Amino acid sequence: MTLPLPLVLTGFALLLVCGGAALLLTRIQATATTLARARLVLDPYRGDGAARKFMPRTLLERMPVAGPRLASLFGINLKRSAGYPIHWGLVLVGTFVAARATTALVALVGDTPEWLPVPLAWVVFSRMVFASFASRRRDQLYRQFPDALGMMVRSLRVGQTVTQALRGVARDAQAPTNNEFDRLADRLAIGVPLSEALFEMAGESGLTEYRFFATTLILQYQTGGSLTEALDGLADVIRGRVMLRRRGYALAGEARTSAIVLGVLPIFTGAVLAFVAPDYVRLLIDDPTGRRVLGAAIFMLLLGSLMMKNMIGKILR
Repeated sequence: MTLPLPLVLTGFALLLVCGGAALLLTRIQATATTLARARLVLDPYRGDGAARKFMPRTLLERMPVAGPRLASLFGINLKRSAGYPIHWGLVLVGTFVAARATTALVALVGDTPEWLPVPLAWVVFSRMVFASFASRRRDQLYRQFPDALGMMVRSLRVGQTVTQALRGVARDAQAPTNNEFDRLADRLAIGVPLSEALFEMAGESGLTEYRFFATTLILQYQTGGSLTEALDGLADVIRGRVMLRRRGYALAGEARTSAIVLGVLPIFTGAVLAFVAPDYVRLLIDDPTGRRVLGAAIFMLLLGSLMMKNMIGKILR
């Protein structure tokens, strides 16, 4: 069967447009990563005059008041936006589509307005996605931190300074740990006090272990002592905590699998029934009482999934 020429040309044009858009977004993301690193280092230590003109800003950052408020409303961390696995603009588009589809489904089930709950659902879905990005980043930092401390201890034992050891971690560690230590070394290089730079890194990372690290370095700097032994002991403690957390995940594997199965099974059963007996399932859509029953079932399924996830998360924490 021969495809019509207009259809072939249209498909080829769409392919070119999608490929060009993907390449453009990749380039934009790379440029944003470089600029974000420079802003994180230099922003706290320069004025509001002409020196700021050389550093381009994103759309939200160019809005002096509304931009940060909108970013905070949707859960976007402008300082960390360059490290997101997906550009925040694409996330907002995807969550808007998801919010619109969800409100349309709710309107179909419960006879509610379709567009009225869209902004609220959009904000909730966006905050959930960006919170998952931040949680995944913190988990990576947590798992990589013992190895980073080990690199620093080995560098100090061969006679390097603290700044050189930090540069070594920034050069050899995996992302996102290398980015954290790179910014720390850059701040020290431009004259920021050690205590201020360390606590800035600890606050931005959101990890208690980074605060332990900052406290250890500052105490050693003020009182003296063997820094290698202190960092080696801290690395052993954190490594033990990481192993204990992994063991907890392994022990909770059965509960997490059960939660996934219980969440997917009703959806799978409904899809099979819709394929085998569509007239039987149609009552849940055509009949007003059936739509209410379907809405109640979806609500209870979501509520049960959230409760199981919360219970498992509390056990692991």
